Amino acid sequence: MYKICVVGLGGSGGKTLQFLMDQLRSGLATLGWTADHLPRCWEFVHIDVPSAPDGVGPGLPQTVPAQGGTYVPVSTPVDSYAVLDAALQSTLSHQPTGNQLRQLARWRPDPKAVTTPITAGAGQYRAVGRLLTLARAGLVYERLVPVAERLNQSAADSDLRTLAGLLDLPQGPAQDTLVFVVSSLAGGTGASMTLDVCNLLRAVAGQVPNFPAEQALAFLYTPDVFDRLQPNRRAGVNANALGTVAELMSAMAARQTRWTAEEWSVYGGVPQPVEPGRGPLLTFPVGAYNGVTGARFGDGASETIYRGFARSLASLFLSESQQTSLQAYAVGNLEAAANHLEDRTQLSLQPSAHSAQGETTEPLVFGSIGFASLGLGRDRYAEYASQRLARRGLERLLRGHWDVTVQTGQRSPQQAVTSTAAEYYPQFLQWAGLPDLRARDTSYLRHLVDDVWTAEARETLAANSTSAAVAPAMVPGYTAKGAHFAQQLAGLISSSFQRISGDADAELREAAVRWVPHVQARLETAVLRVAGERGLPVAERLLETLATDLQVAAEQLSRNSAITMHPQEIAADVTAELQTVTAAIDANHGVVGRATTRIRQHFGDLFVRKGAALAGDLLAQLGTDLLPPLRTGLQHAREELEAAERATVGQIPVSTVSTTQVQQWPVGEDVPARFATAQNEVLLEDIATYPRSYADQLVQSFNGFAPGGGAVSAERAEEHAVFEVLTWLHADVRSRLRTADRLTGIDTNGSPVRIGRVSEWWPQALATVNPSRRATYRVRLDHVALLDGARAWVTRPDEVMGGFITQGLDAYLDRPGAGVHEQEELARHFVDRFEAALQLAAPLVAVDAAMVQAVHNEQVRVTYQFNELPLARSPHVVDRMADALQDGRRPIDGDAVTRLRAAVTDVSRSRIDILGNYAGLYNPVAFSSLQRPVRKQWNESASPQLRGSFWRWRRGRSLTDFVPVSRSWLQSLVTGWVVGRLTGEVLRPGEGPILDGGVAVWSEELRTFTRLPHPLLGAEDPARDAPGWGLLAAAVESLPLALALCDSDTQLPALRPYQALFHLGRYLQSADERQPNEALLTWIRDGRTRSGALPWGEPAAASTAEQRLAEARDWCASLRDDATSLLPPDPAVPGARGDFSSVTAHNFWQVPRDWEIAAQLVTASTQVLTNLELPDHVGASFVPTATRGITGTRA
Repeated sequence: MYKICVVGLGGSGGKTLQFLMDQLRSGLATLGWTADHLPRCWEFVHIDVPSAPDGVGPGLPQTVPAQGGTYVPVSTPVDSYAVLDAALQSTLSHQPTGNQLRQLARWRPDPKAVTTPITAGAGQYRAVGRLLTLARAGLVYERLVPVAERLNQSAADSDLRTLAGLLDLPQGPAQDTLVFVVSSLAGGTGASMTLDVCNLLRAVAGQVPNFPAEQALAFLYTPDVFDRLQPNRRAGVNANALGTVAELMSAMAARQTRWTAEEWSVYGGVPQPVEPGRGPLLTFPVGAYNGVTGARFGDGASETIYRGFARSLASLFLSESQQTSLQAYAVGNLEAAANHLEDRTQLSLQPSAHSAQGETTEPLVFGSIGFASLGLGRDRYAEYASQRLARRGLERLLRGHWDVTVQTGQRSPQQAVTSTAAEYYPQFLQWAGLPDLRARDTSYLRHLVDDVWTAEARETLAANSTSAAVAPAMVPGYTAKGAHFAQQLAGLISSSFQRISGDADAELREAAVRWVPHVQARLETAVLRVAGERGLPVAERLLETLATDLQVAAEQLSRNSAITMHPQEIAADVTAELQTVTAAIDANHGVVGRATTRIRQHFGDLFVRKGAALAGDLLAQLGTDLLPPLRTGLQHAREELEAAERATVGQIPVSTVSTTQVQQWPVGEDVPARFATAQNEVLLEDIATYPRSYADQLVQSFNGFAPGGGAVSAERAEEHAVFEVLTWLHADVRSRLRTADRLTGIDTNGSPVRIGRVSEWWPQALATVNPSRRATYRVRLDHVALLDGARAWVTRPDEVMGGFITQGLDAYLDRPGAGVHEQEELARHFVDRFEAALQLAAPLVAVDAAMVQAVHNEQVRVTYQFNELPLARSPHVVDRMADALQDGRRPIDGDAVTRLRAAVTDVSRSRIDILGNYAGLYNPVAFSSLQRPVRKQWNESASPQLRGSFWRWRRGRSLTDFVPVSRSWLQSLVTGWVVGRLTGEVLRPGEGPILDGGVAVWSEELRTFTRLPHPLLGAEDPARDAPGWGLLAAAVESLPLALALCDSDTQLPALRPYQALFHLGRYLQSADERQPNEALLTWIRDGRTRSGALPWGEPAAASTAEQRLAEARDWCASLRDDATSLLPPDPAVPGARGDFSSVTAHNFWQVPRDWEIAAQLVTASTQVLTNLELPDHVGASFVPTATRGITGTRA
C-alpha cells in the first residue's frame, strides 16, 4: 500500500475532496475500520482563496477541515487584492537576487482595476488567483510541510498496517507516497495555483524525506464540466483552460530544467528545490463526457462529476493494485512517449545548442483516467436498512404513544402520554423491581425496605443477635424460678442492645451500598425499555410519576421508622410472663422459649424500622438526585431528535448514501433516489429490491418469536428490530433480560449502554462510604447515535442481515444448492453488468480519434486495470468476461485480457473496481474536451470587446513560462521570425497576399503562405496593441490559441505557421552550425525569396549579394542593440541599457510588449549574424540538404 497526500485546489478541488472523504469514511466502515478518523496514512489538504472553506450547501458533505483535513486560505477576512498586491510587490522588490518585479510584468492585474472581493475567490481570473497565491506562497509552504511530516510519523505507519489488514494485504512498510492534486483547468483560483502548489510541493519534498512530490499527478477538470453553470459563472472557463493548458505544457517542456535563484525568488523565502522540473509529473484531464461513447456523465452537473470522480479516487485509495497500476501508467507511458511517441505537432522537439548532442524530445502529453465499479451494492443496502430502522426508531421515541385516536384528532398527544404512562406504570415498576406504590394497603412499604435490606438478611441477623444476647442465661441443666430468668434476660437485653443496634446499622449500610448501583441500573433499564416500546415522552412522564410516588413512600417510611422502643420496654414486654412463674424451670421451658421468640421479634422490628428509616432517606434522595437527571437526559435526547427531524435539507445526493440528515432517511417502502448509484457504479441488485429484502430478513431474524414458536409478521418483526436498535436489549426481554445478540447492551456496571450514564448516583445517606453526588446522563438516543446503533445491529456477523450484507461476489456467483439454470442466469447477468461497467470505465475525457491518428499516428485504445477479482471459484465466469472484453465492440489494448486473468483471486470481495485509461498519452491538441469549447467561444466572439474580455487576466506567467513549448523551441520560433522578416517569409498585416488581415508566414512544405491566428490574443489592432516587435510577442502568446483552433482539423492548419517559423530557426540553435540557412542563402546570394515576397514588404531588393548581406548584418546588429537595451544589466551581455532594463514600481505599468521577448531577440539576432558569417552567402555554390525538410531531422 502507498501512503497518499491529496491536495484540492479552489472550489472544484475542495468539493471533490469533500465527496472523497465522505466516500472513504463509508467504504472504510464496511471494511471494519472503527477509528473516529480517517487513516492517518492519508492526508487531505484544501487550498483556496476564501478565509474559510465555502464548500457548504444542500447535498454537499462536510468541508475538508470538518472531516479531519487541512484548510489553507490565501486570504483573510480583511484582505483585499490591493493589499496583497502591494505586499507581493514589496517582497519581490527586495529579494537577495535583486529586484524581481520583472517576473510579474505584462500579466499582473492592475490593483486599481480589480474590483472583485477576493474573500469570495479570484472572480474567474487566473492572473488574480495566481497573484494571490504568490502573495501567500510562504504560508502555503509552511502549512504543507507538517502535512508531509505527519506521513512519516508512527501513527501513519500504524494506520497503514491496520488498513492493510482490513484489505487482506501484507502489513509491510509503505511502498512509497502518492501525491495527487485535484483542481480545475478552467477556474480562476484552482487553475491559477495548480503549477505553483505543485512547485511548492517540490520544495517540501526537498525538506521532508519520503515525500516524492516530483511525481505528483494532477487531476484537472476540463471546461465542459462547467457547461451547466449559469452563463455569468462560466464566462471565463474556456480562456482560463487555454491559459492553464499552455502553462502546464510549458512546465512539461522544462521537466529537465533546474530552477535558477532568480526564477525561484517569486516564491519569497521558500527553500528552492534541488531537483529539476516544474509542476506535476503528469496531468489527467477529467471531463464531462465518456471518452469512448461520448455520453455525458450523469446529468452533467459539475457536482455530479465531482462526486463520480471522488468515487474513482476512493477506489484508488483502497486498492494497492490500482495504486501501483496508476503509478506505472504515468511513469511508464512518459518514458515510452519520450522514446517512441510520434508527435506531428512538432512542439515536443527540443533543439540543442550543440549539434553533437542532437535534438531531444520532451513529450508534451496528458494522461487520462476513468473508473467504474461492479458490485452487489450491499453496502448501500446496509445503509438503507440502517436508516430505515433509525427512522422508525426516531418515530417511536417521539411518537410511540400515538394511536389512531391521536392521528384522527380524537385526543391530543399529551392526553395519549398520560393514558399510556398510566397503562405502563405497573409494568414499569415491575421492570424496575419496585412494588406497586399505589397499593391500597401499606404492604408496599415493607417491600421497599426489603428491596434495600432483605427480610431474610434481617431475620438471620435478628436470630443470631438474639442467640448471642440470651446465651449467658441459657445454661443447660440449670433451674430457677421465672423471676430469676426474667431478671437475667432483662439485664442481657440492656447490656447488648447498643451492640446489636450497631451491628444492624453496619449490616444495613452494607446492604444499602449494594442496593444503590443495583436500583440505579434497574431503573435505567426499565426506563430504556419503556422508551424502546412507547417512546421518550412516556418514559419522562413515568419518571415524574415515580418521583412523586417515591416521595410519598419516603415520607411514610420516615414516619413509621420514628416509632422506637427502648431496651427497658423490650425487657418489660418479654419478661412479663416469666415474672408469673414461681416454679423452678430451666432454659428449655416453654415460657423461656416464648420470651426468647419475643426478643427476636423485637430485634426484627427494630431492624425493619432502621431499614425503613434508611430506605426513606435513600428513596427521597433517589427522587431528587437520580430521577431528575435521568429525566433531563431523556428530555435532551427528545429535543435533539425533534430538532433533527425538523431540519430541512436539500435533495442533491452526497457522495455516498450515508447521511445523518433525518429527512433523507427512508420512510416506509420508498427507496429515496439518492440510493441510486453514482453514474460510474454498476449494481447487480436493483435498489427497488431493498424493501422486500428488508422485510424478508427481519422476519427471518425473529423466526420463532410468534406465539407457539411460529414466524412473526413483517410488521411485528420490524417492531422487534426497532426495540433492539433503540435499547440494544434482546427483543424477548419478557422471558429473560439480556443483551441483544452480538451487541454490548449492558455496561460492566450494569447500566444499559444506550442510557448513557456519565456518573453514578451516590446518596447523601451513605456519604460516610463515598462522597455524595447526583447522577448525570448523556442519553445515547440522539439521531446520530440511533443511526450508529442501527448500523451496528444491521451488520452483526453471523446474523441474517449481517450475513447477507457481507456476502462477497464469490459466494453470490457460487451459491450453495443453486441449480444449473440459476447458476447460468447469475453468470449471464453478471457478465452483462460487467460489460456496462467496462463502458462506464472508459476515460472521463473526450479525445478526437482522428486527431490522435493525425498527431501520433496511432489508433485510440483503452486499457483497463482491475483490482482483485474474487472469482477463483467461477472460472467459467472469468472466461465469459474475457470474451466480452475482446468482442470487438470497444477499442481495447491487447493486454487487457491478460490483466483481467491476472487479477483473479480467491480473496472474497463484494465489488470489482475497473480503472480505465487511454493506452497512450496524447498531446493536448487531441483532447476535444479541452480544445472544442475554447475554439467555439473564440470563433463566436465576433467583436473586439468580446475577444478582449475573453483574454483579460487569463495569462498568469511570463511569456517564457506561458508558451506551450520548450525554451529552445521558443528560441527557434523567434529566430525563425527574424529570418522570415529578412527573407520575405514573415509578412506583417498588409504586406503580403493575405488581404483580410493577419500575419502571413511562408510554409516551405505547403509552398504557400499560412496565417497566424487572426486576431492575435490581445492584439486587435497590431499598430496599437503590438507595435514593432510586440507583434512577435503577440504571436508567441497566441500559440495556445492556435492549438485550440486545430480542434477537429487533422491538417493542423493553425499550427502550420508556427511550425514554419520553428523550422526557419531550428538549425540555427546549434552554436557549431556550419551550414547556411537555406532561406537566408537564397535571399542573400540570389536576391530572390522562396515565398516570392520581398523582405519587409519592400518594392525592390538591394542590387548585389554583398549589399544584401551588409544590409542584413546591419539590420541584425541594430536589432540586437535595441533588444539588449531592454535586458537587465549583465556583464555577459554587453551593450547599452534603456529605461526598462530594470523593472520597478515606477515604470512597471509602462513595460512594452516586446520587452517580453528581448532576450530571445538578442539571441536570434546573434544566431543570424553568426550564420551570415558563413562564406556560403557570397562564396561557393550551396547544395540544399535533403534531410532539412519540415518534418525531417539532421543526418
